[in-house]
Amino acid sequence: RRLLEQDETTLALNVVRTRQEADGGWRLWAENNKAEQEVFKVGAIVLALGAHLPAFLQQRVFSPLPPLQHLLAALQTGRGRIDICDKAALARPPRLPVCASGWIMPFEGDRIGIVRGLAPSRAHEARQENRKRFQEWCGLSEDRAMFEKPYEAARLSTRDRLPLLGEIPCKEGHKPSRLFLFSALGGHGFLTAPLCAQKLVRLLQRQDASSAQADTDFLSPKRFLSPPRSPPT
Repeated sequence: RRLLEQDETTLALNVVRTRQEADGGWRLWAENNKAEQEVFKVGAIVLALGAHLPAFLQQRVFSPLPPLQHLLAALQTGRGRIDICDKAALARPPRLPVCASGWIMPFEGDRIGIVRGLAPSRAHEARQENRKRFQEWCGLSEDRAMFEKPYEAARLSTRDRLPLLGEIPCKEGHKPSRLFLFSALGGHGFLTAPLCAQKLVRLLQRQDASSAQADTDFLSPKRFLSPPRSPPT
């Protein structure tokens, strides 16, 4: 609450140190954009870091947690691309996202974007394929269509292609970590993020916790804390 009430320019915080408290909460030491250090007490931490999650977990040690090497080994990074087209260039601009071997969806302002995975060596080919999909699904006007510079970025996914959602369990004998992951949505975040966010809120608020945990067990980080099972021979 204190963060939300501050001026927007002070919300950029760089967490430099963390410590779990005896009551199970967390104390954060953070530097704001004025290079001043502040201390915050929070009941839980959510790591929603996207492709930066592996590096973050490798660089920081959360002492109550078990070793995370198997979790890190289950994460993989791919490339994503969004080609942007002016809405005026489309005869049938979509009002809602359309699945077309990628996602065609309303973007910022009067623009339409198509989202798809991308191999770096196929940038030009991906652009041409996206143009064909615009033409097929939206009636692209060839003489008016001008693509903007595309957005390209890394995106994180897991070995089983399901998101990471839930609390990282602590070592035996420790209190619950209250350290949650909300990451690795891969190429399906447009579909899964809203539902995962609802589940996460239930877990954080401990509302009907047993039911909420049961609903998300198959997404829990604990599925990757042990070595993967070998296939039967």
